[in-house]
Amino acid sequence: MLRCPKNAVEEGIVADGGLWGKKVGANFEVLATYYVGEVVSSVTRASLIQGGSEAIVYVTITGKIGALLPLKNKDEIKLYSGLEQQLRLKATKLCGRDFGSYRSMYAPVSHVVDGNLLRLWGTLDTEVQKEVAEGLDQTVAGINKKLENMSNELL
Repeated sequence: MLRCPKNAVEEGIVADGGLWGKKVGANFEVLATYYVGEVVSSVTRASLIQGGSEAIVYVTITGKIGALLPLKNKDEIKLYSGLEQQLRLKATKLCGRDFGSYRSMYAPVSHVVDGNLLRLWGTLDTEVQKEVAEGLDQTVAGINKKLENMSNELL
């Protein structure tokens, strides 16, 4: 995801002679990087339910629908990123491939928590869930509730 700077319209892009030309103008600011795995054919900002959180919803060329939901506070960021780190270590790899290397196929993942990986929380054994929850200073029920609330905000 890129952000166009506010002064981009005033600066514009100016070609200045020469064989290849010289481009001068505004540079985009990189907000987040995340490999979806397919070609994205449509992107919009929307709320899927009335009164729900607004998210960036995308559709891929094969029909996959995904969403990027913003986290609201630092506590959520800390919890979900810590949970993601633990799940990368504890969850079974579906195809034997590391989750991080897949999502960082072309550029390292930054400022995005992998929701597909968080969904694997329910597949862990109860003992592993307790161990991970204690490491995050949470309870298993509390993590279950927060993950359910996050999905309910969107759907």
